[in-house]
Amino acid sequence: MLEKVLKFAIKHHGNQLYGSLPYSFHLTQVFDICKPYGIIAQILAILHDVKEDTHVTDEEILELLYSLDDIPSGKEQFILESIHYISDEKGKNRKERKQKTNEKLSKIKEEFFVVLIVKVADRLCNTKHSVESKSTLLEMYQREYTEFKKAVYREGLCDLLWIELDQLMQK
Repeated sequence: MLEKVLKFAIKHHGNQLYGSLPYSFHLTQVFDICKPYGIIAQILAILHDVKEDTHVTDEEILELLYSLDDIPSGKEQFILESIHYISDEKGKNRKERKQKTNEKLSKIKEEFFVVLIVKVADRLCNTKHSVESKSTLLEMYQREYTEFKKAVYREGLCDLLWIELDQLMQK
């Protein structure tokens, strides 16, 4: 089932790259971080950038979700709504997009906290990659970190991910 979700994401991300790597590298990295958090977190990990970075429609996502046998019955709409929460808001620049997205995430209802886990996993993956590749993106993530954490952190939700991310932010 997850292979089908990954094929869908790779198809829609097309030739996009993650640095110099195929975009599938990033999706599987976020997926691996989300494994302990359940099947919905795993699906969201693979699809977390599909609305933001591709031209995929809600209908196409729902068609995929309804074709899956292993997701809990009736969770298709929840997953689609979660993808919308994960996706960055529109804005004229990164700063505006992140401000709007952080505002949205700071008000998220508890039933959607899985979104916050995937957001942290995504940021952790991006930060690790920046450290390993000595990318200048690390400085950007460090500048954004206080506001990101204020919006996304919930005590007890995924504390081990936050500990690792906090350590990387010190680099």
